[in-house]
Amino acid sequence: MNLTQCCPSLAALTVFACGLDAQAPTQRAIALPSPLVMGASTQFDLAHPASAAGNPCWFLLASRFRGAQGVFVAPFAWNGLARLDLGSVFLSFAFVLDASGSCACPVYVPSDPVFVGFQFDAQTIDLDVPQLALSFSDNDVQAEILGSHPTAQLDLVAIPAGSFVMGSLTGSPEEQPPHVVHISRPFWMWRTEVTQAQFIAVMGHNPSRFQGGSYANADSRPVEEVTWHEAVAFCARLTQIEGAAGRVPAGYEFRLPTEAEWEYCCRGGSSTEFAFGSTLQCNEANFYDVNANGGQLPSPCVPDLATGNGQTWVSSAFAPNAFGLCSMHGNVGEWVLDEQPTASGAAYPSGPVTDPVTRGGSFRTQRGGSWPYPPSFSRSARRGGSSLVDAGVTGFRAVLAPILP
Repeated sequence: MNLTQCCPSLAALTVFACGLDAQAPTQRAIALPSPLVMGASTQFDLAHPASAAGNPCWFLLASRFRGAQGVFVAPFAWNGLARLDLGSVFLSFAFVLDASGSCACPVYVPSDPVFVGFQFDAQTIDLDVPQLALSFSDNDVQAEILGSHPTAQLDLVAIPAGSFVMGSLTGSPEEQPPHVVHISRPFWMWRTEVTQAQFIAVMGHNPSRFQGGSYANADSRPVEEVTWHEAVAFCARLTQIEGAAGRVPAGYEFRLPTEAEWEYCCRGGSSTEFAFGSTLQCNEANFYDVNANGGQLPSPCVPDLATGNGQTWVSSAFAPNAFGLCSMHGNVGEWVLDEQPTASGAAYPSGPVTDPVTRGGSFRTQRGGSWPYPPSFSRSARRGGSSLVDAGVTGFRAVLAPILP
C-alpha cells in the first residue's frame, strides 16, 4: 500500500508497556470513512487539537491486535492508549501536524488479490517535545481489505413519531423520575441487532466472539465485542455508502439511536417493565436463566457461564414487539448515542422533553441487557453505561433518523 502526503518514516521508537490507565483525553482521532478495496483509493482522516500544530506525528499500521496498552518512552509522559501492537508495526509514516486540526493520509491498495482479507490496525502517535508528551489518537481503525465495494442487506422497520413515558418508579434512582418524552419525527430502526454478516459487509472485519463454523448460524447472530467507536464508525460508513446510492432522505443519516429513541422502540407502546408484560420468558429473549431448556444449545435462555453454554443467538428467532422489532430485551447489550458523565447516566428531567440526547461525559450508554445477565438487566427502562473502550457482550442496532444538532 502506498500512503501519499506522508513523509518518510522515522526511526522506530523503543516503547515499554505499562499500565492501562491513560491520562486526560487527548482529543486526537483517526477514522477511515470509506472501506479499503483492492485496486481503489481511499484515505484516513486524522483530527487533532490546533495546539498540537508543529508536533511530529507517526501514522502506524500493524497487523490485527485487539488490545490496548500504555507506553513509556523516557523522559516523555504518555497520553491515551496504544490500540495496536507496537511490536508488529510494519509501516510507519511521519508528518508534521498543522494548525487546521485535521489532515488526511490517502491510501491506494494495489490491484492484487494477495491483499484481499488482510486485517490491520491503524493509529497515530504524536510527539510534543516542549511538553515532553506522547499522545495517541483516542481511537484506532480496525479494518480488512475488501475485494469489492461492500453492501449491507438492510433490515429496517419504520417507527412513527409519538410520545411515551420514559423511566420507571420500580427501578434504580437513575431511571427516575418517569417523564413524558416526545419523539417528533419518524425514523427507521434495524429490526434486529446488527448481525455479524451485516457488520462484515460494511466494516470488513468481525470482532465477535461467537463467529465461524463452530457456532450455528453465526452470520445471523448479532455482532458483539464492539466498542462505541466501532458502532459509530459503522453508521458513518453506511451513511456514505447508502447516501452515494441515493437512499438516504434529506436531513437523515444512519447513526446510533438516542437513549430516548431506543426506549421508545423497546416499549413499542407498552408501559410495563418489559414490552411483553411484567415478566420475561425464555421464548421472548435470550437472558440468564441457568435452569432453562435443560442447558442445551442452540436455544435461548441458556447462559451457564461455568459450562460455556451461554451464547448469543439469532435475534429474529424471538417474537417481535408491537413495533416489529426483535430482541430488544437480552441477547447483547446495545450501544446508544448518548454521552454520560457517570456510568449510571445523568439524572432525568422532571418535566416533558422533546427529542432529548445527552452530550458530554466520558461514558457511553448501553441498553437492553444481554445473555449473561438476568432479566432484570433487560427491562425497558434499565440504564447502564461503560467506557468508550469497553466491548464485552455489547452490540448495537442502527437507525436511519434525523440528523441531530
